[in-house]
Amino acid sequence: SNFYERAQHDASDANALWDLSMVLQIGGHHDLALQVQAQALGESRHYHLPAAVSPTAVRLLAVMGPGDLMANTPIECLLDGTDVSLDMIYVTANDPLPSQLPAHDVLMVCVGENDANQPVLARLAEDLVAWPVPVVNQPRAIQGVSRDGVCAALAGAPGVIMPTNVRISRAALEDVGAGRRDITTWLPGSQFPIIVRPAGSHAGT
Repeated sequence: SNFYERAQHDASDANALWDLSMVLQIGGHHDLALQVQAQALGESRHYHLPAAVSPTAVRLLAVMGPGDLMANTPIECLLDGTDVSLDMIYVTANDPLPSQLPAHDVLMVCVGENDANQPVLARLAEDLVAWPVPVVNQPRAIQGVSRDGVCAALAGAPGVIMPTNVRISRAALEDVGAGRRDITTWLPGSQFPIIVRPAGSHAGT
């Protein structure tokens, strides 16, 4: 309720709006959370978390994209309690990295692979050419780590065993479920059981 009261008191308090959007997402209010997030990003695309331990050992700049909790690597959770300071910059395909950025020792691309983020990653790949500090997670590499993309890239690699992954439409899947088409149409040599996931989902759905 504190986040809600802060956001009500000052609709331009980007930090309060951002915190509220996170609470709403965790609480399952997905659409409302993204509306509040968009309002927060309209006020500020830069968020700073100081290191929990002094002195600061590393200044990390994380490049993020808008979206739900699955849209980005949850870097702020991974750094909790460490001597790493974190600056998060949110970008879109139309709003690239700003010219003025916080001083940083390392840049990390935390934008995850999904359909919505592909244009963002393509733009970042251009923006980060010859970046003056080390870059963790090159955008071009992230673009290829879809489930079916990784499966194709590692097919036949020595010592690698992984399930076959294909991407099909909902209509095609319904044809399989109704018995109109056989699963081997898309998964040659395979049979039930199979695991079906929504594209871009990494939350166990």
